[in-house]
Amino acid sequence: MGRHSDINARTAYLARIAADTASSDAKAAFTELVRLWHPRWTAFARSRAPDLADDALQEAALHMARNIARLRDPARFGGWSMTIIARRVRDLQRRAVRRRRYENDAARETEWDPGQAHSNAVLDADTVLSALSPEQSALVRAYYIEGLSGPELARRFNVPIGTVKSRLHAARKTMRDQLSST
Repeated sequence: MGRHSDINARTAYLARIAADTASSDAKAAFTELVRLWHPRWTAFARSRAPDLADDALQEAALHMARNIARLRDPARFGGWSMTIIARRVRDLQRRAVRRRRYENDAARETEWDPGQAHSNAVLDADTVLSALSPEQSALVRAYYIEGLSGPELARRFNVPIGTVKSRLHAARKTMRDQLSST
């Protein structure tokens, strides 16, 4: 119990310093937190997704560094950091599924025999995307092809998550209208 409580006390102390971004010691404190917690983070991430663990840890550490000032209770740094890692692993897993789905669809498209669908008009994805504004097209490509999540899109396009959702909704409606008009 002594070692565990020492780590918790040290973690709370370092998190408090790191959260004070005005402090000249904040960067050093965060670096020490990473050194202290990295073995646990690695084991945790690898237990969830061995192939994605390194990427998840890198993204999580970056997120923690940017957002540690928002940590309200430094004593809860461990749980906070593990939650961030779990979410990054989940996001990367979702992205991988979307990417595989996209690749499978692309593979099926290349196997398509135009002679079999002689009376069916098939719209090219570029045709449908061309009906969108450049902003909507970029958003749709980032969401469906790159597999970015809503919060990732909000950061990339520098807009609130609600705006991302409404723009995706409007883009889907435009694409649906484009598909139904052919």
